[in-house]
Amino acid sequence: MEDRQVADKIQIRRDTAANWTSANPVLAQGELALETDTSKLKAGDGTTTWTSLGYYDLGTAGYLPSTNPVVTGSIKATTYQETYIANTTGATTTLDLATGTNFSVTLSENTTFVFSNPPATGTAYSFTLVITQPASAKTIAWPSSVDWAAATAPDAPGNSEVNAYGFMTRDGGTTYYGFLGGAALG
Repeated sequence: MEDRQVADKIQIRRDTAANWTSANPVLAQGELALETDTSKLKAGDGTTTWTSLGYYDLGTAGYLPSTNPVVTGSIKATTYQETYIANTTGATTTLDLATGTNFSVTLSENTTFVFSNPPATGTAYSFTLVITQPASAKTIAWPSSVDWAAATAPDAPGNSEVNAYGFMTRDGGTTYYGFLGGAALG
């Protein structure tokens, strides 16, 4: 195939984010449109309105939607980072699994843990929890949906100690497999 110079220009529709949202157009299939104030890009499918389309970012494999991208094949990451949430404790401590994958808690009283908002069945999800005990140890109660080895939860950290736990589910939180990752770490 020989190289040829083409005299035509390809232009991408452009406007501000506010104007795109206000007009809320349906872009033709494959039509690109740019938010000039955010430098974000969307690609039309011929049926979905602007506000329902996902944004695209230039990824290593080309353009990928920045909201819930689906990649087939393998991914080889140079680094991997998780969202960390430092929770406060109360008589009930809820870990909102939609907000992170790495949690920590310094106990201030006896605590019952609740795990909320796991992904739906069919999506594997895991998270870690690091618990720090004060000088006077507090008790821990786990959700009944946690399946521990030999059906027995590990001991809570001792006075002024730190334990790390891992949990995974693939059935929307019906069952969490719980693991003691390390005891007396601190």
